[in-house]
Amino acid sequence: MIGSIFKSIQSTFLNIHKFGMYWVFIPSFIVWLIYFLILLNSESVFEGIHAYDQISIFGWEIKLETYISGVEWFYFFILFELFKFVALTLLSPFHAYISEIYDQKLTGNQFKFSFLRMLEDLFRGLVISITAFSLEMLFTGFWLILNLFLPLEFFTPLAFMLISSFFFGFAFFDFSLERHEYGVLSAWNYAFQKASSCFWIGALFSIIMYIPHAGIIIAPPLITLLATQRFLILKGKEKNPFPTLKESNTP
Repeated sequence: MIGSIFKSIQSTFLNIHKFGMYWVFIPSFIVWLIYFLILLNSESVFEGIHAYDQISIFGWEIKLETYISGVEWFYFFILFELFKFVALTLLSPFHAYISEIYDQKLTGNQFKFSFLRMLEDLFRGLVISITAFSLEMLFTGFWLILNLFLPLEFFTPLAFMLISSFFFGFAFFDFSLERHEYGVLSAWNYAFQKASSCFWIGALFSIIMYIPHAGIIIAPPLITLLATQRFLILKGKEKNPFPTLKESNTP
């Protein structure tokens, strides 16, 4: 399993080189640049606030460092999660596009665009998003209820990671499922049948995202292409899913 994952990552990078698809990282680079500028300004603001880590009022020394640090941590956590949301949600039309381009290059499939198809995809995407959020909250709530009766607190971070990884992975697979005309029910059926692939695709996305700065740039487009390739491998439509370095340099 681990070997297959590393082979998939390697082949995706090789295909990016082979097809000259470095441009797929441009939108997420722009998102990172905005994030970086806000990050710099925010750090400057908190440096000024930390001047009040300890204040004196009528001779009483009051230490505020713990509270300020807590607010600072929470702010930067929310900022990161916000930009992760932007990278996933607002860039999803672009990710659907690069998934389609990658599919065409790997298989030769051609997909016709139409206004009706776009409206159907938007409606389908809305239903999928609402269903995914509801299911994620349901599984999370079920785990929290279990914690009331069983001593499972130690496993809670792992459980939350697995739950979020599954839904992240499914979101990336869904670009291909949508294009290959899977309905809402058939898409969910696919997700649960291929749960292990959804888990590791989503977990890989989360891990790469936490690489300082580079993660926001690399993770969304890379995982989109990786999920597209994995989808095609599972369908048996890709003749040579793991090209060699020599093949990757072949026009």
